[in-house]
Amino acid sequence: MKLWLDDGNGFNNVATVNGNKTLQYQYKPSSTLNLKIKVTANINGQTLETTKNHAIIVKKPSPVAPVPFGMKNGINYLAGDPTKAILVLLAPEKDFVFLVGDMTDWQIKPEYQMKKSPMEKNSG
Repeated sequence: MKLWLDDGNGFNNVATVNGNKTLQYQYKPSSTLNLKIKVTANINGQTLETTKNHAIIVKKPSPVAPVPFGMKNGINYLAGDPTKAILVLLAPEKDFVFLVGDMTDWQIKPEYQMKKSPMEKNSG
């Protein structure tokens, strides 16, 4: 059985095992990518193959920035250009949020990771 990975540069054989039902390989991506994984095996003289695609997101710390003046929770369409908007999302328990929609082809993309607003200190 062989394990092949394609991280954008074509498939490379990264692990091989003979006479075993289990194959292990540790992969640590350094950046966000679409990874193709292929497993080939020769069983009773017949070569079998399966391929799967996986989107791997390497999350970076969320950038911190204040909410722009005048923006409220929800979608805020810009007065000068109604085709543009600012989304303000109240999600205090989330470590990170990605905006996903038509503009991202419904895929998680690093450039659409939302910013966190700085926490205001209690005055009491």
